[in-house]
Amino acid sequence: MTSLNRDVKKFNMKQIHTNPPIFDFSYFSA
Repeated sequence: MTSLNRDVKKFNMKQIHTNPPIFDFSYFSA
C-alpha cells in the first residue's frame, strides 16, 4: 500500500503539472 501511495503522489504531481487534477482524482479513486 505504501508503494502505491508513493506512486500516486508522484503521478498526482505530474498530472497537476500537465493536466487538471480531475484525472488525478479518478486515478486516486480507482
